[in-house]
Amino acid sequence: MAYLGRRGATAALTTGDIPDNSITAAKIVVDTIAAGDIAPNAITPSELADNAVTTSKIVADAVDGTKLADNAVNSEHYTDGSIDLAHMSVNSIDSDQYVDASIDTAHIGDDQVTADKLANSINTDIATGVTANTTANAALPKAGGTITGTVTVGANAVGTMTTDNDGSFAMSASNNFKCTPAGNFALTFTAIVAQSGNILLINSGGHTISAHANTKVDANLLATISTAGTYLLAYFSDGTNVYMTNSAAYA
Repeated sequence: MAYLGRRGATAALTTGDIPDNSITAAKIVVDTIAAGDIAPNAITPSELADNAVTTSKIVADAVDGTKLADNAVNSEHYTDGSIDLAHMSVNSIDSDQYVDASIDTAHIGDDQVTADKLANSINTDIATGVTANTTANAALPKAGGTITGTVTVGANAVGTMTTDNDGSFAMSASNNFKCTPAGNFALTFTAIVAQSGNILLINSGGHTISAHANTKVDANLLATISTAGTYLLAYFSDGTNVYMTNSAAYA
């Protein structure tokens, strides 16, 4: 505005002299706006450039699960060895997650493997007595049967003695017997097989003893053991007949 005479005094501009919305970004010197010049909560996502927020600008522990997109965290974001038992849900690991051959005996509790978990071939081997060093034909029977080959006993072999007082001895019951007769009887063997053994005869009553047709004795045996006393009788069977010998009476 033109004027005549000396220029009047000047005064600095105040905010009242500046119309609203008249200062553009081009008029602001770079790096002149500090945090103190920004009103609280004045910066919204639209004021942030894409990829402008770096890790150093995020407060520690400020990002929680609500700020993560579903299925956004994958294995590349896990620190090695960072997932512990407390962060695994119950029954979340199945056999697909095991490395082949990774489970050894240290990870199996005692008495945890049941028969159902054994291969059928192992159950069969257990039932038949087969091991890695035997075959089915050479397996040792657990409850009766025939053993083929030589049996070597490194220590004592313990048997049983069957008490049978009627004078009839079943070879299927035992090899050794004890007999205390209450009356006369005939020495008889049943279930005859190729077997040997002994009979402790306690004939304290002096009962008369005879022999069955397939019990073979010498001419003096029956008379001897019919006399009151205690005798040890030995027998050997060929599978058909049973051959006997006797001791003298024990004092």
